[in-house]
Amino acid sequence: INDCLSDDILSLDRTEILLVDEVDVFFGSEFYGQTYNQVAQLKEPEIADILNHIWIANKRGERKQRLADIRALPAYSHLL
Repeated sequence: INDCLSDDILSLDRTEILLVDEVDVFFGSEFYGQTYNQVAQLKEPEIADILNHIWIANKRGERKQRLADIRALPAYSHLL
């Protein structure tokens, strides 16, 4: 498609827009003016252990944790 368009058209600044699906729900009395908290509670203590490990490593200024680091934790093994 880009081969068919001129350089002038491709270099134009583009305006961003937001498309909202279910506008009737968005402006309904139960949603409009309210907060939308999409939350899932994770109650397993192993998840708390993993998150604490990540936060402590971050606070100490250690390198960012990689997936391999997390997989090496005993808490990760207990989740499986």
